[in-house]
Amino acid sequence: MASSQSEGMRVDSDKPNIRAVRADKDRRLVIRWRGGAESVVDVSQHIAEYAIFVPLRSDHDAFDKVEVGEWGWCAAKTLGVSPRMWRYYEAGSHLLPKTVRLAGIGLDAQEQAA
Repeated sequence: MASSQSEGMRVDSDKPNIRAVRADKDRRLVIRWRGGAESVVDVSQHIAEYAIFVPLRSDHDAFDKVEVGEWGWCAAKTLGVSPRMWRYYEAGSHLLPKTVRLAGIGLDAQEQAA
């Protein structure tokens, strides 16, 4: 089973797991977790690949406005996935269900149509 940097973290509904996030060079994000640890996440491939991120491809100011969403788990909430399952998918220890994949494609298509 693959490990994840977030493995072993407990999700509390009253405190965000992600305390802060800031844009870094080359489309990277620096994430500060509740315990104080920091992770650098390169999102350049996602920005280049998915239509929902088209506005971020050339707009550096928009990318610099990154912020922590509600509870620190916006993507999971948007797709109807619990934070725990989201961590499993990221770690590769569970397969991404077809419904979640399709939901992501739907979000992408919705943004492209807008």
